[in-house]
Amino acid sequence: MADWLQIQRTTFPDKAAVFEKLAASFNKKLWYQLSVDVLQAVQDDHAFFSGRVLVGLWSDFVLKCQDKLKRLDVVRLLIAATRAHDDNAAAIAFLTQHRDSVFADDTVEKAEEAKSSSRNVKAIKTANTAMEDAQARIMCDLELATLKLKGGDSSGAGDQLDECKVAMDEFPGVLHTAIHSSFYRTNMEFQRAHGTANGFFENALMFLAYTPKEELGFEGDEKEQVRLASDIGLAALTGDNVYNFGELLQHPIVEVLRDTEYEWLADMMATFHHGDIDTFHKIFKQHASQQAVLSKNEAFLERKIRIMSLMEIAFQRPSDERTVPFADIAKLCQLDEDQIEMLVMKSFSLGVLRGEIDQVARSVKITWVQPRVLNMSQIKQMKERLAEWSEGVDQTARYLQNSAPELLRANQSFLA
Repeated sequence: MADWLQIQRTTFPDKAAVFEKLAASFNKKLWYQLSVDVLQAVQDDHAFFSGRVLVGLWSDFVLKCQDKLKRLDVVRLLIAATRAHDDNAAAIAFLTQHRDSVFADDTVEKAEEAKSSSRNVKAIKTANTAMEDAQARIMCDLELATLKLKGGDSSGAGDQLDECKVAMDEFPGVLHTAIHSSFYRTNMEFQRAHGTANGFFENALMFLAYTPKEELGFEGDEKEQVRLASDIGLAALTGDNVYNFGELLQHPIVEVLRDTEYEWLADMMATFHHGDIDTFHKIFKQHASQQAVLSKNEAFLERKIRIMSLMEIAFQRPSDERTVPFADIAKLCQLDEDQIEMLVMKSFSLGVLRGEIDQVARSVKITWVQPRVLNMSQIKQMKERLAEWSEGVDQTARYLQNSAPELLRANQSFLA
């Protein structure tokens, strides 16, 4: 292994510092540091550590000392080496072979049983290794699902995902966040290819929740980040069950759309979040001719922005002023009054609003609005509303304090 590092230093003199750092950790037997160094080197220089170099790093170095390295880092390096293969079938064969040879298929339950029955250090170490290997195998299987999906085997990919979900649910410990990230990324890609905008958006949000910003996309590639951000944004707009943009808008990935051809998409999502119909029409007019997704979904987007506007109306009103006349809704949602009842009923059926329609009084009493992630201006409004409520409570308390003696005397006279 040390010889291999020396060969690489000679072959690639401009990368000598990288290999010298790996050799230093290896020679000093600093295995934890070596795990960190190898993974960091691959992540920092995708251009160099690719193709044959990356496969060589795995086969001639990592594989020979893998039992001393962090298991999660080992599986990450295996997956990276797998992605270095241009042929999909070869990648599947490579990953399957090394998964089975490196990560034991012993059941976690047996290891836990051995651990509980014998509290010695060896039993505990064996159990911990089994737990780590079980997680590593799940990550390998998730990558296999991705490869099958890439190769057009959607049925095989779906079955593989189902098996991974079962393994994750049955895992007795706490799974590493990297596994959740990998699971939702694979599900997201499956939904992108064969699912719905709603399914893609839901899995994408979970993927974002479990994944650091620098690792978004694939190996943190900036173009992949822009592609991912734009796809999530378009799914949010076109998803017929997506009426909450706040969580996505607060995620850093939205900022990668700035200064790109998709900058309008970030503005459009903010517009939907606020239910701003005028700004929606302005952005739509500017970009509909170049963006087919807008022109094809014009009728749907027109209805959706009005539902978002109705939700904003309900949010802006105090809880004791939630009875809204049709005329007010018609004005704010830019519709004729005879269209309001249908809009409200659609909002009720989607579950974003609850309430009662008074056809005689031609008004809507809104009793509930779907919870949303709020931005700072909306939080400020909530703060002001809470301050008003608090003042009202104080006034009531003072009134009762001042009126208590008179109420008590009146009660005593009544009892007499």
